Amino acid sequence: QSAIRLGMAVRAADRFSSVEQLQNALNGQSTTWVPTTPEENTVSFRPTQSSPKKRMPLTTAAILILSLSFFILAAVLFYGILQKNSETAISPVASAAPSVDKSSNTANNETVSSTPPSAPAGIASATPTPVPTPAPTPTPVPKPDRQKDTVLLEEAVYLCLSDYVNSINTGNTSNVSAYIDIDAQTYYNESVKNIQRLYQQGIREELLSYDIVKISWLDDDRCNLTQHSVIRVYYPSGETKDVDETYTYLLRRKQNRFVYVKMYE
Repeated sequence: QSAIRLGMAVRAADRFSSVEQLQNALNGQSTTWVPTTPEENTVSFRPTQSSPKKRMPLTTAAILILSLSFFILAAVLFYGILQKNSETAISPVASAAPSVDKSSNTANNETVSSTPPSAPAGIASATPTPVPTPAPTPTPVPKPDRQKDTVLLEEAVYLCLSDYVNSINTGNTSNVSAYIDIDAQTYYNESVKNIQRLYQQGIREELLSYDIVKISWLDDDRCNLTQHSVIRVYYPSGETKDVDETYTYLLRRKQNRFVYVKMYE
């Protein structure tokens, strides 16, 4: 400790004005103020050397900038796709539904508007354009074979006249139902009675000729037929007479043949 004091005293010897002051300082007894030098009054500060800042490499910065730009571009594209899908996903039922006006002062305070709302701008209307429906093609109905029917009518006329003459000559009326509709009771009964009356009178007949004058179809199974015939009549007195007759009858189809239903007056 004395060495320290000695060092301090030696170092500051030039600050004392006399040897006595120096001695007192060495003995630790001096209370005299010792002036300091300007250098000692000056506090020197050494700045603490900070560590140098690290600089980011240019390559890393460029990669970060490109990545950020790509992310922004992808976000913009995704947003555009969402906007487009939201426009096209509008329900056509909702856009075509009629609006309801709730501000009406009717008894129910609700009036359904018959005018559908107009479609928003840029969106096509969901109301379908009416397409004209073609008229259905009628199913062809096969028409009766009139040529075949004409043949059947010719057979009916011949059967009627020949059996009628034969029934008068023999008195047998069993064949009347072959050419007269048995369901037409009035006409059938009158024909049978007329044959029996002529037979009992002794009249005999002979068919000379016949032909069909006209056929008028009422429907597919019925027609009005006008026939002409020439019949020679033999009376009991020996007299003969050729009777020329033209009558119109109603005939109908029955079991693939035509039968007489009635005679028009």
